[in-house]
Amino acid sequence: MSSILETWILREGTFEDCSKMRQIQNGENLESLLTDKDWRIRALLAENKYFLDILINDSDSRVRQYVAQYGTDKHLAILINDEDDIVRMHVAWRQYGLEKLIHDESENVRWGVACEGYRLDTLINDPSPRVREKVAHQGYGLDILVYDKDYNVRYEVAKQGFGLDILVHDDNESVLFAVIEQGYGFDTLIHNDNPRIRADVVEHCKDAKYLEIALYDESPDVREAVARRYYGLDILKNDENSYVASVAKEMLIKQMLYNLTVSKAGN
Repeated sequence: MSSILETWILREGTFEDCSKMRQIQNGENLESLLTDKDWRIRALLAENKYFLDILINDSDSRVRQYVAQYGTDKHLAILINDEDDIVRMHVAWRQYGLEKLIHDESENVRWGVACEGYRLDTLINDPSPRVREKVAHQGYGLDILVYDKDYNVRYEVAKQGFGLDILVHDDNESVLFAVIEQGYGFDTLIHNDNPRIRADVVEHCKDAKYLEIALYDESPDVREAVARRYYGLDILKNDENSYVASVAKEMLIKQMLYNLTVSKAGN
């Protein structure tokens, strides 16, 4: 299976790039590629673990990222102090030096540490919402993060299916969407002030009672969502909103054609 770099070369590279890739695959005349102008060629050398001791000092941080991915502890001991935070994040992803990287000034690096599940008891209090979101993604401290001030963190808690009885009353739309995706709180959210939330309940519900409520909703967007569920079409085809009526008529035609196809197949 081709790597990402090899796939890029095959799809977008020149004939010369493909020749260089074959050089690397065959281990031929590799030193000439160390100074190649294209960082991807040099990164491909690193991916194949050639000249890592040299490429660790490459001027392009993207090449050094590949050294971090494929190098040994000797290389990681150097790259843990790299000036580029994405390089240091790759070091964290190798589970190297996490006790140091957890205190890195870059949220990207600390996020990388959280990805590895290291010291989540510390990272749950990280100043970066992105880091705390990753802590929630790991399923840690959800009873605390359900009250987080950042909606992205609460959104991730909802995606974990935790604290839905609390988050169903959240004031953030994205959080409520996540609650609905969990199949929770339809009785409450079908009456939410936000028509986008009510329409989302219509799209996700399995009980027709919510469709019946939404059939007479004041918002055309909600009634359109009902029509797209093939519900109440005989009523909605005469809706006061011309677009809702047109959608209902379209659904009626699709329903008729489907029934006709099924009928013919049965015969």
